[in-house]
Amino acid sequence: DIDEDNVMELIVCAPDDSIYCLNSDGSSAPGWPVYIQDAGANISASPVVGDIDGDGHLEIVVQNSAARVFGLNHDGTSMSGWPKWVYSNTSFTASCALADLTGDGRLEVVVPGMDGYCYIFKYNGSSLTNWPQQYSDGSYTESSPVVADIDGDNSLDIILGCEDGTLNAWNVNGEFLPGFPIKVGSFLRGTPVVQDLDLDGDLEIATSCWDQNVYVWDLDGKYHYGYAQWNGFHGNIFNTGWKEYKGVTAVGSLAYTSKVVNGKVRLDFSVMPGITSWDLMRSSEGGAFELLASELRSSEANTIEYTDVSVEEGLTYRYKLKAHNVDNYSLETNEIDVPVAHVRLYQNHPNPFNPSTTIEFTVPGGRSDRDFVLLNIYDVSGARVKTLVSKALPGGRYEVSWDGTNEHGEHVASGIYFARLASRGIKAVRKMVLIR
Repeated sequence: DIDEDNVMELIVCAPDDSIYCLNSDGSSAPGWPVYIQDAGANISASPVVGDIDGDGHLEIVVQNSAARVFGLNHDGTSMSGWPKWVYSNTSFTASCALADLTGDGRLEVVVPGMDGYCYIFKYNGSSLTNWPQQYSDGSYTESSPVVADIDGDNSLDIILGCEDGTLNAWNVNGEFLPGFPIKVGSFLRGTPVVQDLDLDGDLEIATSCWDQNVYVWDLDGKYHYGYAQWNGFHGNIFNTGWKEYKGVTAVGSLAYTSKVVNGKVRLDFSVMPGITSWDLMRSSEGGAFELLASELRSSEANTIEYTDVSVEEGLTYRYKLKAHNVDNYSLETNEIDVPVAHVRLYQNHPNPFNPSTTIEFTVPGGRSDRDFVLLNIYDVSGARVKTLVSKALPGGRYEVSWDGTNEHGEHVASGIYFARLASRGIKAVRKMVLIR
């Protein structure tokens, strides 16, 4: 949403060095298109979008084949300190990545150069300390960089593939991480994926290679449970960032990990040796604990695995594991949020109504996520009567009341009205009847 009209725009870079920002009807947003005047240059990479300078507005970064990196404000004007010129023999064909590498609340721009160097620029166009870093002597890259904490030190790292068949990874200080670079048999042109692929709690890196193989490496870094990490590719317009992983929680000789997968809560407990039977208790939304499963048997490795399939989207749960018929050993988990999977708009109630009605809806994500939500009331002619919600909300279930008035507080006439919910590009509509 570049022009901040609560409607998403489409950003397109053309080979003639023009950058378009198009509304949903195909018209241009104010200040767009922008033409970058570099003779003989072209733009072959995707743009990246994010609030780079922390001013509350989105910016666009794009690089062209004339070795220049452009930072543009939401109105099409140039950001202060931009564009950046790197080297005359450098052209860019891979997309940048945006991430707050320094923790100052502003985004750094990671630029993969075609001259064998990876560049990082701050919001004001200055180079980050110790950058650029050389990733190859005589080769280049068509892979976009990925930003993630892959060594578990709570600091973001930069991962980049290269045409010489090396996978590189640096910390923010420009130092290679232990074990990197990794050499494979051919070009690494695909963008790597960082994720917990085997659900063991540790991260893996997966990437495709020109030799027709897919490579996966196991890492020591812990997966950030709660929701998928943003990998830094193509920016992060909702600024969800990455979530701190609090590690294993222990009480005496007991420990556990938990994660939410496909709307189900998976629990893995390490328990006291010698006690083979355990009861699992559950509390919902701060209520009393109730028995969920009885006499769970621990494995030979003194572990208990349990998947709770009876949870409800948007709610918070706590679990307590107690030794069966033994009072001395128990473990209570931290709060576990179950993210909402879908945008939903429920039928208002009562309906028909007079003088007011309640409208309920759900927003996708967990309680640490935020998505922009727009809920409007329209009449049968399509005219907007009133805006009930226009802000970013955490994932969950919500309800609002409409008292049958317009934006000016005036009572509207009897008739048919429509509630329209929009979030994440998904729209839902419900018909309502007002009877005076």
